[in-house]
Formats: sequence, structure tokens, C-alpha cells
Amino acid sequence: MSWSKNDAGQRNRMTLSFSRLAKSRVAAMRVLTDAASDVAVVREALRLYDFMLQQRAEGWSVRLVKGDVAKKVILMTGAKL
Repeated sequence: MSWSKNDAGQRNRMTLSFSRLAKSRVAAMRVLTDAASDVAVVREALRLYDFMLQQRAEGWSVRLVKGDVAKKVILMTGAKL
């Protein structure tokens, strides 16, 4: 991963390296979400992850519910990502 700044200094560019599997997952998410680009998928994923981490910091937890079954969502953090 590397960062660079444009001339105006208003945007930062990040270069990411993805495995083939990760790239194919991003492409699949792009189709499912009808996103305009792979970058849009990554931006939205970061926005959602940031929101989830903020909620967890405030003491909230997330559960997925389907019928009578509920699963707790565990957010991964730290070096083992």
C-alpha cells in the first residue's frame, strides 16, 4: 500500500495490492451493488466498516436475524486481518 497527494493537496491517493481472490470478490460486490467502479465498492466498504467500529465503540452490537435464528456479528480488528 502506498499514499500520494495530488497537486492541489485536497485528495490523497492510495494504491492497494489485491490477491486474485480479493479482486474477484470486489468485482462480485460491484455487480451486486451496481457500483460505478471497484473504487466505489472499496470506499463504501470503508465507510460501512468505519460506521460499525464507531457503533461498537459506543457499546452497540450487531446481529443478523433470519426467522428465529440470530447471529452476532464479530468485527475483526488488529494485525490478524
